Amino acid sequence: MKKKKSTILIISYFDQIKGPTVFYGEQKFKPLNSSLLDMLMIIGDEETPFPVAFEKFQTLNYKFHIHSKFARGGNEIFMITYVVNESSAENFKSLKFKSQILKEFAYEMQNMKEIPKILFEKRQTRKKLRDLGPNKFRRILIEKCNKYNTLLTLPLAGKPQKE
Repeated sequence: MKKKKSTILIISYFDQIKGPTVFYGEQKFKPLNSSLLDMLMIIGDEETPFPVAFEKFQTLNYKFHIHSKFARGGNEIFMITYVVNESSAENFKSLKFKSQILKEFAYEMQNMKEIPKILFEKRQTRKKLRDLGPNKFRRILIEKCNKYNTLLTLPLAGKPQKE
């Protein structure tokens, strides 16, 4: 029997036609559907990470913009969601400590110049995101996601050092 993964990293964006859409997710997480993503995108302040506790899982979310000459308003709205697939008070407290890691990940994504072109191409062709962009971009995105997921899952990640 396959063990359920305890943490999941999901990157979503606001598609102008479909609404909140997953840009990258290391696996499908059924409770985090488009209506829940929509709710998280609405309640979150931009540039401020925020945790949300649900009955069976908890999330740390960070909403940010990526500048795009192709987007209405000149920016694409993105959100990184780190999911802890179990609910406990201790996990919820530790999520806030991981905020800086999500900010660093968002900064790296904002510097990936291919993202606006890929989203523009997606709107034109309606292809799946995994089929867009050069292989090098996809490889770099997966490497970054794996790096930050590893950092986020470290037990002491983001916790202040005791003096």
